[in-house]
Amino acid sequence: MRGEFLRLASIPAPGLLIPAAVFLALSAILGARISAAPMQPYGADTAHYIEHTARLDVLQTLRELELGEGKSDTIRTMIEDLDGSFPPLLHLVTAALGALTGHAAEDVLWSGLLWLLLLAAAVGGIARYVSGSRLAAAAALCGTLLLPALHASATRYYYDLPMTALLWLAVFVLLRYRSRGVVVAGLLAGALLFVADITKWTALPFGLIMLAGAIFTSGDARRGGSDGGRRATLRARLAAGALAVLLSSLLVLGFLELAGNHDSFTAMLGDIGERGEIWGPQGVDSDRPAAIAGHIFRDLQPLSRERLSFYGIRAVTSVFSPGLLAITLLLTAVWALRSRRGWPLILITLVGQAAFLLLRIPPTDDRFLLTMAPALVLAAALGWERLGLRPRQVVGALVIGLGLAVAIDFHSADPADIQPPARALGQEELGDLLLWGLNDSADQRGWARRDRQRDNRDAARESLWGQLSGCRADVIKVASERSVVSDHSARGDLYWLRYRALLDHLEEERPQRRILLSCDEAHGDETEVALSAVRPDTRARRPRCIAATGWKLEGLVRPDPDSREVAIWSRHGRRICDGLK
Repeated sequence: MRGEFLRLASIPAPGLLIPAAVFLALSAILGARISAAPMQPYGADTAHYIEHTARLDVLQTLRELELGEGKSDTIRTMIEDLDGSFPPLLHLVTAALGALTGHAAEDVLWSGLLWLLLLAAAVGGIARYVSGSRLAAAAALCGTLLLPALHASATRYYYDLPMTALLWLAVFVLLRYRSRGVVVAGLLAGALLFVADITKWTALPFGLIMLAGAIFTSGDARRGGSDGGRRATLRARLAAGALAVLLSSLLVLGFLELAGNHDSFTAMLGDIGERGEIWGPQGVDSDRPAAIAGHIFRDLQPLSRERLSFYGIRAVTSVFSPGLLAITLLLTAVWALRSRRGWPLILITLVGQAAFLLLRIPPTDDRFLLTMAPALVLAAALGWERLGLRPRQVVGALVIGLGLAVAIDFHSADPADIQPPARALGQEELGDLLLWGLNDSADQRGWARRDRQRDNRDAARESLWGQLSGCRADVIKVASERSVVSDHSARGDLYWLRYRALLDHLEEERPQRRILLSCDEAHGDETEVALSAVRPDTRARRPRCIAATGWKLEGLVRPDPDSREVAIWSRHGRRICDGLK
């Protein structure tokens, strides 16, 4: 793998010593964070288990395919089974990696480091290509690794970082292999664009914007074998880009045609603000191939102060951190004055993606800034390379020192008296969010400071599951009116129980259990238990919808000393769980 990254970035081994040291330092910082507090709750419903449940659903489908036990007997049914709220590529990759380390949520979080390294190597390779400079390549590699929001998101299992890495890799491949022929470059880049698309569908608009920039970007004219004004003309670049778009579009259309009507693409359109009354975005189910571009780019919104302030403030506080952004902008100014190499890619990526965010996507989630952030790092690295030796050494040491300090503060800080902003989401002012280091992403959906990270209640969850795993039940029902372990709503417990039951089935080969809300109906031949939280100083109450159906209290469990008691109910007084008081 090391040799592959060396070829990717075109940097000889000595030039990788500092980037390697930075990556090892970040690995230690992130590894300590993941080890100390692996699960980072976010949202009101403990949503961090949604992705892990989807991942295990994909793994189960793969196991059934391998054993010939599933319903996926055709390509169509297989893709329908694999596709969900998000497309399946990330889960497929993690399923392969999990075979080495285990499939529990805590066992796969390390994969974020691999995506971060892949992204940094791709940006470094682009810097090497457009400048011919090993120094610029090493600077871009280090700068990408140290970009705060990227290493912050690497401790979460989510789709944005992998999608971003694959998009920048597609750009690198298109640039690097154009000199070997239009067909080779177009096919490789198109395949990678498709892979990015089926990681997260926002790669569709972002990838097209980046591809447009890559088409008009030349390599270093001084380096032999480059396409800088010699082998590849603008016509050849356009042909390679067109082939990449054609291939990725055909693959995307084929995937969507096989995935069915209510799929991850439909869900993505809802995420960016176009939601129908029942199933999600309107108008997707009919004439899908002809309507994709229209659904993504139509209904543009007027530019507003709210959108400008949200993305502008979040870029300072939740993506770069103030100090690193100031240095990045100064080096970008040097690049604009002294270099401007790679300017079509950098400018089109920054302006195009910023325009799409400001005019199309609701200002609620700063994860959408991740894909464009490496373009600014690329410009800064190319500007840094044009400094004199002494200024280069000083600025390089400052960036590395400050970048690692931001990482340590973000991932290792003890709980402090830092209070979350009191203003409504999207209405925060700069003073509410400004820290010297990196702040949380909006609502902690993308990343969270260690000193603000919510307690996942891991010990209580595992203690409760230890009791439930011994129950002879096919179905476990959760009361919808009050959480059992989650500090928020009962749906958080539902996500966790579904994840834990799947893990138990796949890792321990125990019978699979279904997890339902208390008002959902089980099949007539299934054995059921139901859970409800017991309020302090009150008697246990049956969950909603089961009070009049012959359910009786089987026993009480207190997962840990700080937890509320959990009542376990069974039908008609049957003894389902052993060892309950």
